[in-house]
Amino acid sequence: MVRTNFAAAPGVPPEMTAQMAAGVKTMTFAFPEQPVGQGDSWTVATELPMGQLPGASASRPGTALTTLTVKEIRIAGGDTTVVLDVKTTFPPDPIQLDVAGQRATLRLTGTMAGSQQYSLTRGTVVEGTLKGTMKMNITGGALGQQGMDMSSDAETTLRLSP
Repeated sequence: MVRTNFAAAPGVPPEMTAQMAAGVKTMTFAFPEQPVGQGDSWTVATELPMGQLPGASASRPGTALTTLTVKEIRIAGGDTTVVLDVKTTFPPDPIQLDVAGQRATLRLTGTMAGSQQYSLTRGTVVEGTLKGTMKMNITGGALGQQGMDMSSDAETTLRLSP
């Protein structure tokens, strides 16, 4: 996989399309340029979708790092499937936001982890699961220095339909 594109279906609101695209993109990662085998790992950087926060923008949105490790290579029939362990961490540095014209700071902690099965023959993810907890601390702006803490538990499963 070199890139992913997501096109809206006719009549689907843009907000829903953006949410669906973000969900699919969290489950698809490019393979490295060099060959990889069982036990090999590589890291992919993904810019966080700060533009999806209502009324907020970030001058530097922050980057999540996802490490993929080849767990197993399966050959069955005419298909070769690569089983990957997936672990995503959030940026350690605070992210500066502009929320409704006021400066705020966002700090993210937590991890998302799971696995993914990628069919080389089909050129797509055939199954994958990511789950974990993301904790957010926002300070500044209307929230003041005390700020607000939020926690989000998420589980995403992707399965290719026959």
